[in-house]
Amino acid sequence: MPLTKKGKKIMKAMKKEYGSKQGEKVFYASKNKGKIKGVEKAYLGKAIRQPSETDKEFKMRHEFHTATPGMDDYIKDLL
Repeated sequence: MPLTKKGKKIMKAMKKEYGSKQGEKVFYASKNKGKIKGVEKAYLGKAIRQPSETDKEFKMRHEFHTATPGMDDYIKDLL
């Protein structure tokens, strides 16, 4: 995932202190442990087609998982 400004700054500092490869390992270990937060940009929900999927399968899956405008009102009316 892409890094935020904060993430880039911390990554740069760790690479400077520990070396390129080790600094990256320390950065991601710290992130995974929860010591540093807000260093990666959130996934924006972009549609990504799987390599084994046909275009038709992709469109069907994407439509199923994408919210339809006005659907919230429809569901409220049902309840």
